[in-house]
Amino acid sequence: PQEQAGFQSAWHLYAIQIDSARAGAERDELFKALRAEGIGSAVHFPPIHLHPYYRERFGYQMGDYPVAEAVSKRLLTLPLFQAMMEEDVEDVLTSVQKIFSYYERQNRMDR
Repeated sequence: PQEQAGFQSAWHLYAIQIDSARAGAERDELFKALRAEGIGSAVHFPPIHLHPYYRERFGYQMGDYPVAEAVSKRLLTLPLFQAMMEEDVEDVLTSVQKIFSYYERQNRMDR
């Protein structure tokens, strides 16, 4: 991640959007694979209109904001924190590359 001039990152979350067609797997499948590799990925950012308060207060429901819902289904958060060492970064990168390579190979064999 890069910081813009005049801004300072909290170095709290690093979210990526998964293109399941290119990745060869859905976000949840990649999440499980990263967990199996010991990488603490997470799923954050559900669409705000689907939080209980907004559903109950304003009656929002699934389908009201399809773009927000679609983006939310593709977001996966990778580890990012201030105390992260270079080796930690390498572990995350190595695992991500390993998993994406695996799914790429699987997709080629399925064709």
